[in-house]
Amino acid sequence: MRGFKRFVGSPFALAASGLVLAAFMAFVLPLPDFSGAIVAGDGSAFDLDFSYTVAEAFERAAAFEGAEKAAFARAHWTWDLAYPLAYGAFFLCAWTFALERLAPGSRAARILPWLTVAAPLFDLAENAAASVLVALAPAREGLAAFAARAAVVATPAKWVAVAACFAGAVVLFAALGARALRRRAGSAGGPGGRRA
Repeated sequence: MRGFKRFVGSPFALAASGLVLAAFMAFVLPLPDFSGAIVAGDGSAFDLDFSYTVAEAFERAAAFEGAEKAAFARAHWTWDLAYPLAYGAFFLCAWTFALERLAPGSRAARILPWLTVAAPLFDLAENAAASVLVALAPAREGLAAFAARAAVVATPAKWVAVAACFAGAVVLFAALGARALRRRAGSAGGPGGRRA
């Protein structure tokens, strides 16, 4: 476990996960097989709005017809399965990298990075719920009703978790930058250093 944490917090893991995420966003997200498949013919989608009601979830599911249903499921269990893993890995590496340098060996450095796992988990839960709902549409009872309620919870939870991961990464790297500036200012003004 210690070796895994050392790897996840390494500059190599941070750079590699960042490049994978950037490549995914630049080359995969715009693909019609991905972006086009998650939006119904009437323009409705589960993934793109912050929230919706159970009734709206049923309406969105019913908007997918015929081949759209198969394309929706295929997109969510190929590209949209890989995407949460890509951004989840980046956030985990970014938080671990920053915390290991800000508070090495601390409890925060050991525990806080694992909070980033929530975002991809909620995203995958949303994908599963939406896939079941679309597959069963226009049904509104039983498993379809459960999937609609699950999607209604998972979607805003995903967005909140993703926003928290992003904000956390910005704050942590800002703190790293501020510390580096303080050290540079201290070394420039200390004994034997240059003075303004």
